[in-house]
Amino acid sequence: MKVFKLSGHTMAFLSIFGLALLFTACGTDTTGGTTGLPPATTATKTATTQTGTVVPTSTTTSSGTDSGQGVTFTYASVKYTLLSVEQKSTFSDDDDSSAPQHVRINLKEENTYADTAFIFYSDSIRLILPNNTTVTPNKEQDSTPISQGVARTNWIDFPVPSQQTLSSLVVQFGTATEYQFLIPLSAHPNLSKYQDKSVSPNATLHYKIDWKLLKATSSFSYADHQADKGKKYILIDLQADNSTSDAFFPFPTDNFRLKAGGESQAPKAVDSSLSGSIAANSTGTKGTVAFLVPADATSFTLDFLAQPSEKIDEATATFTLS
Repeated sequence: MKVFKLSGHTMAFLSIFGLALLFTACGTDTTGGTTGLPPATTATKTATTQTGTVVPTSTTTSSGTDSGQGVTFTYASVKYTLLSVEQKSTFSDDDDSSAPQHVRINLKEENTYADTAFIFYSDSIRLILPNNTTVTPNKEQDSTPISQGVARTNWIDFPVPSQQTLSSLVVQFGTATEYQFLIPLSAHPNLSKYQDKSVSPNATLHYKIDWKLLKATSSFSYADHQADKGKKYILIDLQADNSTSDAFFPFPTDNFRLKAGGESQAPKAVDSSLSGSIAANSTGTKGTVAFLVPADATSFTLDFLAQPSEKIDEATATFTLS
């Protein structure tokens, strides 16, 4: 800096070289992305090369939300909340990849199933870039099974070929044989089509004993399973009241069908929580029977099949659920 005195005042002038250097050092990175989640803060780190050129080395974009405010959905009976998205050339706790950039998704996992949940992210999750390239994750913070009732934070890293605009990315949950969720990493994505929907028909049927169809729920996951590709679960909550002096033994795969989308489906045997024995003179026996139906089906008929050998007539109940 050169200092000159003029009219009794001291004035400072930057040399052309010094001014140019100042502008270079204060240059702004215009390629940073956003998380696509509620309000984010962005910080860009820079480093100087041997030639003196200032270049961005990592861009971090993050936003903090709690379980009630983040992007939330349930995949394979695990409830996920996206907490933030970051992008860096390297993360200090992940040296498994030499890719130019890495995108990290920070999330909360909560197992809503009554048993341990096994999620293999290398099989079930992909990051989709704007050119429709899919990226397999290279590392996650915790790859262990999620025990019953456990809620934990985790992160998943994806190696990408160049710096990305985070709001243009999509994360895909679901294997090629499962119903896939496409979650945009943009602000306030509409995920209503992936949420559970329920209706309470409260229909009554007589099928050897008295039955009530308490509730029907449309869901893409049940009992730690994700619905098959092109399918969804319809979960039927039933109540059985047996006023007779004999026990009744309903076998869902033999007795029950759900008609939807031009198909008649037997229930998923392993996913039924309905007791196989309804005791004599008992009331209030409840259970759930799960069916896989076409994902676009909206009209349903629950069919209790006739059992001529036992002199049991067919009984049906209809409902709609969009």
